[in-house]
Amino acid sequence: MKKLSFVLFAVFFTSLSWGQDLSRSTNAAELTKKEMEMNDFAWRANIIMFDSAYLQKQKTLLNDLLIPVGGMGGPSFMMTTVNDQFTMMMGGGGGMLLGHSVILGGAGYGMTSASKVSHISGATTNTGNLTFGYGGFMLGYIFFPESVAHFTLYGMIGGGGVIITPSTTNGILIDPNAVQTVFPCGAASIGANLEVNIGKMIRVNIGGGYRFVWGVNDYHISGVSDAGLSGPYGAVSLSFGWF
Repeated sequence: MKKLSFVLFAVFFTSLSWGQDLSRSTNAAELTKKEMEMNDFAWRANIIMFDSAYLQKQKTLLNDLLIPVGGMGGPSFMMTTVNDQFTMMMGGGGGMLLGHSVILGGAGYGMTSASKVSHISGATTNTGNLTFGYGGFMLGYIFFPESVAHFTLYGMIGGGGVIITPSTTNGILIDPNAVQTVFPCGAASIGANLEVNIGKMIRVNIGGGYRFVWGVNDYHISGVSDAGLSGPYGAVSLSFGWF
């Protein structure tokens, strides 16, 4: 700050001296072209310095509302239970990062393998394979993001679907009239992560949470319920971006 003040003073003093020396005559004919250009430059420099000094002192309502904006996103690997069976889900999420802490974005996940179900009301087959996926809007907060290791809390709300795919034998449909059926549902989750800064643009997260599912009971799928699709989960994820 001291160096900047010294430079501004030097420029001001020099420009003022130029202005006095070069204004020795009001007759433009007595000034060379070069002297006129230097004179003009000196007065412009004075105006710029005065304006800059004024703007630095000036207070506005938005002075303290400058928020850094970044972005992040990456894949996620989830371990959980669906329909009372252990399963893996894969997906990812990302979005805007405000003030290095507030996350505004979205995420989505889907099962990597199917589970068998039967007696399906509303589907075109009585037996099939169930897969489940969900996603939605995500809101989170990063605590102490400047630390190498820190914590993140987040919540997500949206929807998903239970997908019933007809059973096959050697790649041939057991029921030739059966088609894939999708049962929409609501979904949400809350969770927390331990996040570690690996590099300037990469972070790794280890954590878990709880998934809530509703609306599946209305379909009367044998052995499948809101409670069976809801449950705890653990997850490992990577985030890439500008933090």
